[in-house]
Amino acid sequence: MSYHVLVVEDDVVTRSKLVGYFQNEGYTVSEAESGAQMRNVLEENNVD
Repeated sequence: MSYHVLVVEDDVVTRSKLVGYFQNEGYTVSEAESGAQMRNVLEENNVD
C-alpha cells in the first residue's frame, strides 16, 4: 500500500521537485499551490 501525500507550495519549481521526489520514492502525490486549493484537495481525497 502506498501512502498518499499532499504537497502545498506556491513556488512551481519547488513544488515540482517535491512532487517528483515523493513519486520516485513510491508515494501517491497530490499537489496544491495555495491554501484554497489544499482545502479542495482534502475534501476530494484521502491523504495520509
